[in-house]
Amino acid sequence: MNSGCKSALRAPGIPGIILLGLFLVGALWAQTATISGYVVDAETGEKLIGANVYNPGNGLGTTTNGYGYFSLVHPRDSVLLVVSYLGYQTRELRFYLDQDLELTISLHPVPLPGEAVEVVAESEPPILSQPQTSQITIPVLKVRTIPALLGEADVLKVIQLLPGVQPGMDGTSGIFVRGGSPDQNLVLLDDATLYNVFHGFGFFSIFHSEALKSVRFIKGGFPARYGGRLSSVIDVRLKDGNLKQFSGKIDLGIISSSIFLEGPLKKEKTSFMIAARRTYADLLLRPFFSREEGVPGYYFTDVNAKLQHIFSSRDRIFLSTYWGKDELYFYQDNSGFNLDYFFGWGNITSTLRWNHIFTPRLFANIMLLFSRYEFATGFSIKDIDEDLFASIKYSTGIEDISFKMDLDYTPNPAHFLRFGTEVLSQRFNTGTLNIRGDIEQSVDPELKKESLFLTPVWKAAFYLEDEWTVNEQLRVNAGLRYDAYRIKKRTFQGLQPRISMAYRFRPGWSLKGSYSLVKQFIHLLTNNQISLPTDLWMPATPRALPENAHQIVLGMVHQPSAAWTFSLESYYKTLSNVLEFKPGVIFSRAKESWEDYVYVGRGQAYGLEVFIEKKQGKSTGWVSYTLSWANRQFDEINNGEPFPFKYDRRHNLAITFTRRLGKKWETGFTWIIRSGERATLPIATYTVIERIPGVKPDWYMTRTVHLYSKRNGFQLPVYHRLDVTLRFYPTGDPRKSSLTLSIYNLYNRKNAAFVYVDQDFPSLKGIPKQVSLFPLIPSLSLSIAF
Repeated sequence: MNSGCKSALRAPGIPGIILLGLFLVGALWAQTATISGYVVDAETGEKLIGANVYNPGNGLGTTTNGYGYFSLVHPRDSVLLVVSYLGYQTRELRFYLDQDLELTISLHPVPLPGEAVEVVAESEPPILSQPQTSQITIPVLKVRTIPALLGEADVLKVIQLLPGVQPGMDGTSGIFVRGGSPDQNLVLLDDATLYNVFHGFGFFSIFHSEALKSVRFIKGGFPARYGGRLSSVIDVRLKDGNLKQFSGKIDLGIISSSIFLEGPLKKEKTSFMIAARRTYADLLLRPFFSREEGVPGYYFTDVNAKLQHIFSSRDRIFLSTYWGKDELYFYQDNSGFNLDYFFGWGNITSTLRWNHIFTPRLFANIMLLFSRYEFATGFSIKDIDEDLFASIKYSTGIEDISFKMDLDYTPNPAHFLRFGTEVLSQRFNTGTLNIRGDIEQSVDPELKKESLFLTPVWKAAFYLEDEWTVNEQLRVNAGLRYDAYRIKKRTFQGLQPRISMAYRFRPGWSLKGSYSLVKQFIHLLTNNQISLPTDLWMPATPRALPENAHQIVLGMVHQPSAAWTFSLESYYKTLSNVLEFKPGVIFSRAKESWEDYVYVGRGQAYGLEVFIEKKQGKSTGWVSYTLSWANRQFDEINNGEPFPFKYDRRHNLAITFTRRLGKKWETGFTWIIRSGERATLPIATYTVIERIPGVKPDWYMTRTVHLYSKRNGFQLPVYHRLDVTLRFYPTGDPRKSSLTLSIYNLYNRKNAAFVYVDQDFPSLKGIPKQVSLFPLIPSLSLSIAF
């Protein structure tokens, strides 16, 4: 019996171990309490995303999530809580924590941007301990200080000034991140996916700067909660609306004007926000054309709107929407004929969001999402005398309807869990022709065939992330994502591991690294020959498999103070199942054999990025430099050898600078210099004489034949440009009214927008020639706040 007792003491068994573990967890739980709540703007009640909440005494801290909420598990003890956010005065709170505590912490904006803000407690800057690599949060107020074409503040143009990002050529749209293509960027507006993010053939983005609350840009080490794109995430959040008072702003520019309104419908409970803009060049030019000769025109317009309602401290609901449209048109009334041509494209998104706090440690974000992109072109003609009418419309597009749930859970001070799911129904319109009127019966029925993928394509996703504070020096974010994509009884699926970490090896210094595997289940087929957004989105198929990207990032961050940040990152990325059109293909409509028109290949990108930023003081700005290589390889192209990607630019340097001149004046500049784009041009041209078959007597014609070099073997000249701005604030507050003078391309550099080969006579030699679009362009804009 004694022996049995001794055995029981030595081996308590699995139930005993579980009971002991539960006892220890319970004891630890009893020694801690939860500080939770929201960080808000003191003047508007707007939630602040990414605000830092930390205790410098013990190093415990967190940041507010995408909805301004934070949850911090803390020992029951005296607490010094420091709350900071860029552009706001840092605030400290002192109290004794003996039970769970809910707070709403209000921060006041800094009176004058550029003034230094005194930090009330010494601590490591939060960026050093955050494990996320390759992430930059862009202050919305900073976007409005960067010189821009025609004075239009543009967040996507600011992103193009960051390391690792290559813009397209002048006059084209697209953001190319670390060797990727534009379709590999996941652009979210209040969590709804956007499929075309530019107005005006790439000159302007669809984002209204006054309506934006936060912009987060990620280009590597992707958290598991993001999926579906290989190269970057641009996560944009709209303002919720002022809960305290009514306010607005009117912007008047050379080619467009906009209005922004926000305010409470019920103070501290319900608010609205609406922003709208339109270009009016078409209205100004219309009097110079007659309907008989024909009237051309182009305009874009967009509207953002949002409602929020606070039911209680635990429940909030939001409804936001975006509608945008571009239209290029020509109409003519002549001799009894009415003729109309049009090209139109645009996005519609809607987000219905419910935020619910189950417990101080468990936060839920539940959403219904809708997104649609459509391109349409066509014409109509009417013969008034003969009473004849004909109309043809061709359209393509993509539509998403999805349910998404994200949960944030803080079990203890060392772990912060994020997990969730998404179910998506996706419809592809790969080319629909609508013919009406008197010609309808004479058209080949095959031309009127419905789109291939109007039936839904289904996607399901699950993810789990754990942000683990291993010790005071090491912090890790480890995650796993699972995606399943089903189309026509075929399912594509896969696990995608993600991990990133930060190691603070000495005060003010941090080493960072990450690995991510990302899958993309849709392809973008791009017409390279034209500049209109006639691109086709297509689902992955057995012959065009989902795209994959593996990326490794290693970097170092030095932040000697809250004002200065120095970062150095290297990356290596491989791409598979990327597509390229076969030579000479101009794609307009998807057929069942659309895969026959493309090659499937692989890619590789690697480089080094330097980013130096100054955030505080009278002078602010950054220096961004990228040294990079980006290649593509297809068995059928360039003899199967790797060739440079079109936007493989070896060097890319951007400098932005803003200087406060007293209380009411501000000036700044942006200077860009980068390697030229790649192109495939003939290296030799010769003429052959050929007999025209079937003609008697014999007739002959000459034909010019081009001999091409290696793919993308020609490089355009170096691109460089200087933009400057001068801004006047009548009240001294940049959040209020302002008068802005901007000059784009100050020294009138003739940069190549594209290049072509012209034939010289009489030698018949091919001579490369470039076309430039934007000379020196001044602009004046007025912003009136009320």
